[in-house]
Amino acid sequence: MHVQFRRTMPNKFGRQHTAGGFKFDVPSWLSGLGPWIAVVTTASGSIMAHMAAQRYDELSVSYLQTANRLIHLRDLFKNDANKHDQHRILQFINAVESAISAENEEWRAGWVDNKIKVGS
Repeated sequence: MHVQFRRTMPNKFGRQHTAGGFKFDVPSWLSGLGPWIAVVTTASGSIMAHMAAQRYDELSVSYLQTANRLIHLRDLFKNDANKHDQHRILQFINAVESAISAENEEWRAGWVDNKIKVGS
């Protein structure tokens, strides 16, 4: 027994397609949607990429500010005449931890705000 599959065959809906041996009817108006689906998905993808890039820009500005603050703290400590004093070392460590903690809290707040916006 020889079975022959055709890719397309005309019928009352316009075309009949086969997939894995199963035949299904595709209305002729549906074939006109293909280009519009491509336009919509491309536009949606562009919007999502822009939103992601904007978020990365915000994060990079925030990280740069924290990096600059840490560099400033480092430079102050390096130029401090009392940098070997135990109390001064603890002050430096607390200032660095405070800067990193502030960045972490800012990142968390942004993450929670973003999660709330997406969930709403």
